Amino acid sequence: MNFRTRAAQVLLALSATVFVSWLVGALVGGLTVFQSTSGRVSFGDFGNFRLGCWLALAAFVVTPHRLAWVDAAEKWLGGRARWGVPLAFTLYLVVYKIAQHLAFETTALDLSIFHYAVRYAWTDGPGFAWGFNLERSLFSEHFEPIVLWVVPLDMVFRSPLVLLIPEVVGVGLGLWFIVGCSHAYGIRPIAAWLLGAAYATNFTLWQSVRFDFHPEALLPAGIFATLWALKEKRYGWLAFAVFTVLCLKEDMAIVLVPAVALAWFDDRKAWKAPVTVSVVAMVWCVVTLKFVIPAARGPQGGWDLFAERYAAWGATPGEAVKSMLTRPLDLLPVIFGQPVIELMGQLGFVPLLNPLSLLASIPALLEQRLTAYETQHLLLLYYGIGPLTVWMVGAMRGVRWLSSRVGVVALVVVASLPMTWRPGPLAIPRVEGKHLEAKRLLGELIPEGARVSAQTIVVPHLPISEQTKLFPKRAHEADYVVLMPDEFLWPLEAPEYSEVVTNVLDSGDYGVLANTGKLVVLKRGAPLGDAAAVKAQLPR
Repeated sequence: MNFRTRAAQVLLALSATVFVSWLVGALVGGLTVFQSTSGRVSFGDFGNFRLGCWLALAAFVVTPHRLAWVDAAEKWLGGRARWGVPLAFTLYLVVYKIAQHLAFETTALDLSIFHYAVRYAWTDGPGFAWGFNLERSLFSEHFEPIVLWVVPLDMVFRSPLVLLIPEVVGVGLGLWFIVGCSHAYGIRPIAAWLLGAAYATNFTLWQSVRFDFHPEALLPAGIFATLWALKEKRYGWLAFAVFTVLCLKEDMAIVLVPAVALAWFDDRKAWKAPVTVSVVAMVWCVVTLKFVIPAARGPQGGWDLFAERYAAWGATPGEAVKSMLTRPLDLLPVIFGQPVIELMGQLGFVPLLNPLSLLASIPALLEQRLTAYETQHLLLLYYGIGPLTVWMVGAMRGVRWLSSRVGVVALVVVASLPMTWRPGPLAIPRVEGKHLEAKRLLGELIPEGARVSAQTIVVPHLPISEQTKLFPKRAHEADYVVLMPDEFLWPLEAPEYSEVVTNVLDSGDYGVLANTGKLVVLKRGAPLGDAAAVKAQLPR
């Protein structure tokens, strides 16, 4: 056995050890290794996942048996792993999402907004109202009927998990559809799985999963299911996949149409189905914007959605389009800015090998990047999912070109880059006794129908009620004020939050009903209790 073979074996063993320790740490909520100035560092953190990727890549480069490794990997990935890996990925996501909710890491923004809409769809509540904080209809701002698909589940389980679990199951199915779609389009197994790995470890995807519930996280699964059905001529599945994508949000046509167009270039004779899908998508978009969503037709009750986001480009959509046509140079930093480059880097810049995908992504990029809303403008959270999905479709042709022109070894090296730059797998949140105790107390102390002003992190754990408002709304009028001072404070900053809580305590109208060190429950008319301890917990 020569030196290179031995070195490759050592590197591979180290990589496996790091990956196993990362997985164990991730599953148990992180095994703390040491403390640093940047906070807790654990086996479940990103850095250890990245280290495992680098060690595996180094082993692959060093070994003289690279092609044998590729053949063995393709044999394994083409067998049971084709089902087993997506299943394991899905189970991990489900465990992550349940633990995230139990650890009080989901918030009223936006989980409860959607859950209230689901509950009011089948109860005597105020129709499709947002509910606890925004007294508008669900369909006044966006058209996302996919959330109503879980109404039967909510009728049985009555829990926010009826939204969270289907969301991550759909994300897990996305891995299966991406690999299956890549196979259908003639991409060799190792290349298909590298594309799948870029999806499964994608930073933007994981940020979308982490941020409560948003239908956009299901977009890659829906798009690749559509492309698979197109290629395999499964028209029943095609209709279902297209319908699912369009139900995610009113603007999904700006992703669906470019994705279908990119796929059409692989089989230009089969044009009828792609054209039909594109026409249906555009008609759906026009109808929903024109007739379903009041906000798309102008100001509603003093609130103007378009002006709130795109006023810098015009007072109406028509004026905004005119501005873009007359100020094309102003669009260059929008299309080629740093957030776009960073988003492309998550796919190892492989989509650059298919320039058409860059053109196809422009509508989705403009929708997000032209807005005045900073999080959306910077393509953070779920806002980058649209252009990222278009690029992933383009990346199919890119990885196929790499594997046929420069060889599978170069393909592995290039396609592994996104897994070493801002990888996305998140450690399972640690569910501790204090979380379970807080959830138990909420059920015992807050009677049904009580007027409650609750911090955003607490709202998903309270019964759905028209009497529940988001703190600090009704903070001086509610029967109960429910707080978690060391958690997410939105919509207040720390100084404002502390000031409001202090004023409530100093008013003499509320007393401390419970204080576990994690959860604080104030009750109107109760004895003052240890208000000083609560004030000491407030953020500075």
